[in-house]
Amino acid sequence: MRYGRRRLFDGLSVTVEPGAPLAVVGANGSGKSTLLLLFAGLLAPTGGETRLEVDGATVPARDVPMRVGYVAPALDLYDMLTARETLAFLARARSLPDAAARVAATLDRVGLGERMDDPVSAFSTGMRQRLRIATALVHDPAVLLLDEPGATLDAAGRDLTASLVADEARVVVLATTAATMVGGGASIGSVSSVYVDGLVFALVTCAWHVQLVVTGIWIAPRLRQFNLLTVAEFFGKRFGEPVRLMAIVSCLIFLVGALVAQMVAMGTITETILGIDYRLAVLGGGAIVIFYSTVGGIRAVVKTDVLQFVVLVAGSMI
Repeated sequence: MRYGRRRLFDGLSVTVEPGAPLAVVGANGSGKSTLLLLFAGLLAPTGGETRLEVDGATVPARDVPMRVGYVAPALDLYDMLTARETLAFLARARSLPDAAARVAATLDRVGLGERMDDPVSAFSTGMRQRLRIATALVHDPAVLLLDEPGATLDAAGRDLTASLVADEARVVVLATTAATMVGGGASIGSVSSVYVDGLVFALVTCAWHVQLVVTGIWIAPRLRQFNLLTVAEFFGKRFGEPVRLMAIVSCLIFLVGALVAQMVAMGTITETILGIDYRLAVLGGGAIVIFYSTVGGIRAVVKTDVLQFVVLVAGSMI
């Protein structure tokens, strides 16, 4: 398979059987989505062929949409339709029997049963992803092609995708940037990992609080002894001005990274618990972090981190 001069696949041969899901893992731009598009018949290979067989018989190209369910982040949804109307439209297009019952059952399965008559425009990003999964399931396909199915989903949503991957009655191909997605897990920052995956990640975050204790007991007194306020000043006094500047830049990079991680983690948790749009949750979380860090100083940061740690440990044990 080529894009212009760029070769994505060469000599690729793969067979996927029901009950033996194939996980395609790789970095962004490595060709995972392209491979699924080829399997779905939505993209023609520049060489070779893709073929779908069911019960030993090759499925004609015109019938592939009836046999394949495809989920991808780029799939658009009609904001003016409700979830029920979205699936009903697809059911009519495929002439599915018992369409109304099938639509309701599918929406219940993906956790949208109570919101099936709400317009898609009112859905959060996670709910939209659940609806995309529903569009792939409504016709009960023999093949499921899942491109980053856990994107923006909460813990229950990722359990849903894990159950789909484990379905032994279907051929399943999963494309993801994270191998942990195969087991239904995902991590976006240590805070959201605690929320999603429980006590183990909560204990891992102890390292942050241990370093605060070490800083308070050993490092801070030594800085005070030299009448210094920052680690950068210590490096400057010991090794000179160039090293001080390098320390300042390194600290800034670390702090920006920590801020982004906190914003993403708070966005994930806030969207999950309160149903707030992910982007608004990230921006709101960032504003809160910047406010208490600036106004409250280091004491506020330490107290907030400790409180956050206690809440996360308690939440992971419920």
